[in-house]
Amino acid sequence: MLSVLMWLVMVVMLNAGAVTLLKVDTKSTDIGAIANNVITIDGNYATTDDLTTALEAGGDIELIFGTLEAKDSILIAYDDGTDTHVGMLTTSEAITDGNTAAADTLSFTELIT
Repeated sequence: MLSVLMWLVMVVMLNAGAVTLLKVDTKSTDIGAIANNVITIDGNYATTDDLTTALEAGGDIELIFGTLEAKDSILIAYDDGTDTHVGMLTTSEAITDGNTAAADTLSFTELIT
């Protein structure tokens, strides 16, 4: 996982200038909106549905978001127990600062395995 993340951080740095990497390993972690460019999700998730369900309200590792508009995306990395997946976590509905994503509003688009 580390080599993929290091590559990804370098790509983001070239495009954005500064990168913040945040590891999420506890429920209700406040990830903010723009402050964290790359987020790693601890644990193993067999499918993207398992991942998004875990990150939404009431999930095993639900996230607290900053302000996001519908269709905003966050770059994340997660593991399925065998491979690391890097992609975009996208919300289908707006999320106000300090709130969780409602059920069935997050999706994951894979960029790298």
